[in-house]
Amino acid sequence: MNMWLIIVAEFVVMATLSTSCLTVNTTKTKRCFTELPVSLIENSIYVIDEEGRFYSSLDKKRLETNVKDYLSKNLKGLITSYEISFTYYAVDLDNKYVIDFSDDPMNVEINFKCNFYNVLDLNFYRCFELRNLYDERETN
Repeated sequence: MNMWLIIVAEFVVMATLSTSCLTVNTTKTKRCFTELPVSLIENSIYVIDEEGRFYSSLDKKRLETNVKDYLSKNLKGLITSYEISFTYYAVDLDNKYVIDFSDDPMNVEINFKCNFYNVLDLNFYRCFELRNLYDERETN
């Protein structure tokens, strides 16, 4: 009887430790992505001069490199692998979102997926719009 009690107690302790480890790593991973620094996006903006008119756009390659470098540094030791994807979009005249295949996108949605120990799937996304980035900067 005492042997079974010890085995059950060890199982409960191991399950509790595993669950708390999973919770801590999940929280750290979520925070790393959801609190993605806006400066990564701002450092990927360039200005285009078109016949005396200036407008801003995202440098896709720089943005994707900045975000991937940030995540690989900050997620090291937390998860073994993850997927990241970038979807560039625009808003049409009817205020509908459409995929932007141009070389000069104004908006991006960044999707993040990972799996913890084949038990828990995480899937997060963040959207950044250049006009909102400038609005936030001017009000601060």
